[in-house]
Amino acid sequence: MIQKKRHLNAGKYYRGEDKRKIGLFSLSHALFWIGALGLLIYFGLGQEWEQFLIVLGIVLVRSFLVVWAFKSASKKIQGTATPMNILVNDLMYLDIFGSWEPYHTNQKISNGNK
Repeated sequence: MIQKKRHLNAGKYYRGEDKRKIGLFSLSHALFWIGALGLLIYFGLGQEWEQFLIVLGIVLVRSFLVVWAFKSASKKIQGTATPMNILVNDLMYLDIFGSWEPYHTNQKISNGNK
């Protein structure tokens, strides 16, 4: 948590282009998971299995690519992460920025910092 707090504090020093890239990544990440989970639920409840399997396939391909990319990167930095850890953290990323940023903003306001 301390490192996440440090990253959020350092964000004000990022260049505008970097902030846009981070924002686009966060937006696309959130839209993908919200859309994919929504479609899986919608098609699953409606028992439209062909569409359900198409969406599930897209989610599985993306998940495979995410694990592959993180495993490749972890070799360079000598990290150890299991595929399950990577996938769980990928989903938790939605909650981290959804709940942490309002807390961080409230802390600055309550401490009198603007």
